[in-house]
Amino acid sequence: MARGDFVHALAEFKKDSRELIRLFNESMIYHSLGNEKESVALLNEYVEKYGEKYPYPVAMIHAWRGEKNLAFEWLDKALENREPFLVNILGNWRIKSLHSDPRFALFLDKMGLLEYWDGPQPSNQYVVPDPSAGEEP
Repeated sequence: MARGDFVHALAEFKKDSRELIRLFNESMIYHSLGNEKESVALLNEYVEKYGEKYPYPVAMIHAWRGEKNLAFEWLDKALENREPFLVNILGNWRIKSLHSDPRFALFLDKMGLLEYWDGPQPSNQYVVPDPSAGEEP
C-alpha cells in the first residue's frame, strides 16, 4: 500500500482474518481506487465497531482521505484515550497530509513531541478554522 499498488494491497488485506486491520486498510485503499461509497461504508463500520477503543486509526483514515478537520478531531480523541499507537505519529506515512497543517505541530506540542519534529512550527497567530462555517486549513 505504501508503494501505491492498491489493487495488490486490496487483494492481500482481503485475506487478513483480523477484521480491525482489514476494515482500516480497505477503507483507505477503496478511497485511493476512487470507490468512495465502499470507502465510507468501511470507515463507518470501523468507527461503529472499534472507533471508541481505537480512535487513532480513524484519524489516519480521515487524514488519508484528506479530511483534515475530522482527522484532528479523532487525534484529540486518541490523545484523550492515551492510545498507545500514537507513539508512531512522527513516522506515520498515512498522516503525511497533516504535516503541513499548523494544527499538527500544535498536536505534537500537546504530546510533548514538538522538539522531535523538523516540520513547520506552531505560530501564536494561528486561528483554528471553524468547520461549521466550511473552513478548511
